[in-house]
Amino acid sequence: MKNELIFFTIATIVQHCTNLDCRIVEVGDKKRYLKEQCGSLFKCPLSDELYSVEPYRDDPAWNKFSPNCTLKYDKICKNDSKFYQVCGHIESRCNANYGDTNDRDLFCQTYICQHIDRIYKFSMTFKGKILSGLVNSRYADSNGEYTCLNSQVDERNSPKIEDSYVCKGELETLVGKDKVCDLKCDCYRCNDESFCNNQTYGIKSCNATFGEHVHAMYMCDGYQQCSNDMDELVCNEEDIIRNCTPGDVHGPDFYNRFPTNIRPIYSHQICAVPRLGLYAYTCKDGLDQINCTDSERIAFTCNMNGYPTSLSIFALCMGFELCDDGYQNQCMVAEKGCTIHKSFLCDGVNDCPKGGDESEIFCATLSNTTCIRTISRDNQPMSFPMSWVKDGKLDCFDGIDENETQWEKCGNDPVTRYDEEGTDCHDVFLCSTGGIESLVIDGFVELQDLCDRVESCGMEDKICASARNSPEIYNQITYFDPIGPLKLMHCLDGLRNLRFQKCPCREITFKGPHKDILGVSALTIVGPLDKESCANTFGELYVYLSCSSSCSDTTCPLKPVGPDDCTNVENQVLSISLDYQLTIVQKRKGSYYSPYFPCKNHKCVTFSKVCDLKNDCGDNSDEENCSNNFYCNTSGEFIPKTSICDGKFDCRDYSDECGEVCSGQSKRLIPNKYFAAFSWTSGILALLLNAFTMTTTLLSIKRYESVKISCDEIRSTVWIFSGSSILELHLLRHNNYLLLRY
Repeated sequence: MKNELIFFTIATIVQHCTNLDCRIVEVGDKKRYLKEQCGSLFKCPLSDELYSVEPYRDDPAWNKFSPNCTLKYDKICKNDSKFYQVCGHIESRCNANYGDTNDRDLFCQTYICQHIDRIYKFSMTFKGKILSGLVNSRYADSNGEYTCLNSQVDERNSPKIEDSYVCKGELETLVGKDKVCDLKCDCYRCNDESFCNNQTYGIKSCNATFGEHVHAMYMCDGYQQCSNDMDELVCNEEDIIRNCTPGDVHGPDFYNRFPTNIRPIYSHQICAVPRLGLYAYTCKDGLDQINCTDSERIAFTCNMNGYPTSLSIFALCMGFELCDDGYQNQCMVAEKGCTIHKSFLCDGVNDCPKGGDESEIFCATLSNTTCIRTISRDNQPMSFPMSWVKDGKLDCFDGIDENETQWEKCGNDPVTRYDEEGTDCHDVFLCSTGGIESLVIDGFVELQDLCDRVESCGMEDKICASARNSPEIYNQITYFDPIGPLKLMHCLDGLRNLRFQKCPCREITFKGPHKDILGVSALTIVGPLDKESCANTFGELYVYLSCSSSCSDTTCPLKPVGPDDCTNVENQVLSISLDYQLTIVQKRKGSYYSPYFPCKNHKCVTFSKVCDLKNDCGDNSDEENCSNNFYCNTSGEFIPKTSICDGKFDCRDYSDECGEVCSGQSKRLIPNKYFAAFSWTSGILALLLNAFTMTTTLLSIKRYESVKISCDEIRSTVWIFSGSSILELHLLRHNNYLLLRY
């Protein structure tokens, strides 16, 4: 206790030094967090309090496996209920032990627990009224008893005792009964998955050092886990199922027992659930995940070395070389941090936290044909992405996706594609090769995707803009003074006369949608003094003007950026705002800014891509709350709002000039003199042709007197001529009236 008092006395003295040098630093490795560091101490978030943090080294056994993964603090920051204090201090490699809970009540899935007279075998939490240890909420007590003096986080997710399963072990945590045998390790030692469907995985009820259960990967590894050595005594040679390459997690005497690096595996190790966070498989080559006894753990069957072999769901997307055709590794990144097998795409179930596996990126075009997928949850037929058709992989159990007669082939190399049988093939546009801007994987795009102001095929949008004589849209600020304010075009020095003729300028502090953000400098911009119309501004200029109350006819389109946003932004830097929200920032020219707009699909775009007439998000959300654009009803492009009802077709569906939007205000699409000339010419020609037709008809009657023609026929001919003539005269009169009125 004496050492603790000395430690805190020093911290207190340093805290009260007036000449302490404080600066903004990035803390963390993969995800980095902005902190204010003062010497060797750190400031509490949104406070002037200082704290120190250092590795907890009082447990040599724990630190041998996870150095710097447990920490101690000299104080717990006040008013920090989501524990931004711990963000960045723990290394990402420690996630193998701490996991990633995506707990919305904690900024970084960890918290500090202040204990009294309590210590656990595994030293995840620490004894003492002041010393506090870093604890992961995933493995918190959850035993119905509050442990922490400073927080009740440890019991927040604790189920009721009567609805609970007790994870016997060093922590004896509680999990809901519905978590038992759900193919996920909810207990730290995976006790909840140790006995399922009358199958035992690992060693159960052996009075082990760290609980009653020994996970399958620790069996028969040359290291005693059970007090009676049961985990090693059950390893009889006659019970060996097969040999494999051992995984990375095993006992310290493993290589003495198996010097050839070949590990025998037994029935209780087959298809065991890998421990959460560790991805700890008994076999590095995945041979512990084949030929499961429990049918619920089987994903599908494939040929392995020519023989039918069943694979567990835990063998998918792990890179194991098992199936001869490699189908178990047909996986893709559906969203950042979520890799999923293709069979689980577009099946109506969100397997990724943000639903990326069900997004338009993969599910825009689904087949009308249904099939039972090769890997299926419920063996029910369903549609599938058209990109699976004739891709060389049997994605349907009956192989219909690769059946040549089932699909209509359109085009030839390099634009070969397939559609439903009986479907008409549409023309496509072949992209130029080698274009670094092209986002098209197939090398071609549908014609409907051209000229939508998004470069989907290289440079085609620039060509389209030139062809239709569209004005160039400026969406980026071209002037940025690294040491001075940001000047908008109204107030550039080169336009000095114009700026004073139109209106004087003023300095505006731009903060964006968040309140003050730690480490982020408020941006000073020079803009117009009076409010102006922003109908002809786009991108950055539109954002800065509309969000600084400088526009007379717009509202700010920005909204706060959260930690779950910006899945497309690599190497994220996060900080905390004055309203205690976690947000993403960007470093530019030595300073930090918050230049991101969050799309509904959790992607982010910069301000230059907001309200710029392009669907940069992919879901139109960057153009939705903009008052400077008009959305073409069916053709789907955006045009400037000033272009509607101007007598020029800008939308491919003509909706900018036709319909209710232009009721009573559209300009003439054809000038008066041309329209008048056409109307009178066509009307007079119609009258002359009718007269000619009537004359020839009467002459034919006179010529053929022997032919009996009824009075009704003559009467009908006269009526047709008279009626059409009256109608043409009326239209001529009406057209002349419209010309005079408009």
